[in-house]
Amino acid sequence: MQVRCYSYIRFSSTEQRKGDSFRRQTEYAEQYAEENGLLLDDTLKITDLGLSAFHGDHRSKGALGIFLDKVANREIPPGSHLVIEALDRLTRQNVSEAINLLTGLLLNDIVICTAADGIVYRNGDYDINQLIYSALKMATAHEESLKKQQRALKTWEGKRADSKNKKLTARAPAWLKLSKNRTYFHVIPDRAEVVMWIFLMKHPFNFIVIFL
Repeated sequence: MQVRCYSYIRFSSTEQRKGDSFRRQTEYAEQYAEENGLLLDDTLKITDLGLSAFHGDHRSKGALGIFLDKVANREIPPGSHLVIEALDRLTRQNVSEAINLLTGLLLNDIVICTAADGIVYRNGDYDINQLIYSALKMATAHEESLKKQQRALKTWEGKRADSKNKKLTARAPAWLKLSKNRTYFHVIPDRAEVVMWIFLMKHPFNFIVIFL
């Protein structure tokens, strides 16, 4: 039986799909499978768009979690290859979680290839220097995500502190609109009237009381 190859593609933000990365990752998997005489199995779509590898959402809610379950249950044949763009596509969790994920796949006889650097990871076929190199790359990815999270938290803390002067968001019920200086919401008369009539039709007793 021909050895199978799977491609895993992940973006933490759906905006990232607009770039060239999706096409590039797909083409690399096709090329890798052809060059190594593998069967590219696309019956299982291992694609997580908009799921965070920092919080592990791609494992708990996404396609990667489904793939890992199938690996553990031997539904993915041992010896199969998994192609990813880089290790940070696989995980951005802390180093212990990242190493556990990587070695867990290897111990289940899944061969991992990272397209960015062309490294192939096989169980029992990598030296300690390669493992250290991989750990450093995953640690760097985690630190980058941690810094982004901290910067985002500080930004929102600043916005909340200034919320007494300016509104945090323009989102509001459809009959309200944020003022140009972002300090208050004003009513859109025609929309508010529609809402009022909907309410009165739903509660006719209130309609009678108003006009008595």
